[in-house]
Amino acid sequence: MVRFESAHRGDLLQASRDLFYDLVVPVRETSGKPAVVEMSTFSIAAAPELARIFPEARFVHSVRDGRDSGVSKVGLAEKAHHPTDAISGIDFWADRLRLADIGARGLSADERSRLHLISLDELVWADRAGAYAELLSFLGVEDEQPMRDFFELRMTGQAANRGRWREGLDDAEQRQVTEHYEATLARLEREEYHCAPLLRRTYERTLASQPST
Repeated sequence: MVRFESAHRGDLLQASRDLFYDLVVPVRETSGKPAVVEMSTFSIAAAPELARIFPEARFVHSVRDGRDSGVSKVGLAEKAHHPTDAISGIDFWADRLRLADIGARGLSADERSRLHLISLDELVWADRAGAYAELLSFLGVEDEQPMRDFFELRMTGQAANRGRWREGLDDAEQRQVTEHYEATLARLEREEYHCAPLLRRTYERTLASQPST
């Protein structure tokens, strides 16, 4: 902090970068890990600022079906503004996506080449091999056995609680939630969210996998 206090007025970006590495590098070296991975919820929303401080950084924006994502917050209920049911959960999810989309749009063309969009639903279910291979290629890392074991054993649809939004809802309530999700997804497409095409593709795969009635 002493170095930051003395340097930040002259070059705030460099002082911020130095402070981050002063705090994190000792932890990384102790752990033996080859790199630093930051997983805060609003990382993509802050991507333009982070890209300036860390020009070598790569960004991974993970999205999932808004029904499951929203319900996950309902279950946590950590704060007063968190959703209380599946419908408000979808709205909460969409608002978080709005912030992420603003962040993605704030990146320059060169910086956007360092942003990778991935669907958790595809990674754990719809296109496991493809999504996994694309992620490794983007990160520039080899498919090492411990990582492969973690992916195969722990990155599954069951572990991700895929489809849990249906729990406790009858058929009519499930239809209501799905209609709200479809309307929200259509709005994201109209507003050209960067993640809308991927969310649509995943949703269409989900519909195709359901038994016809």
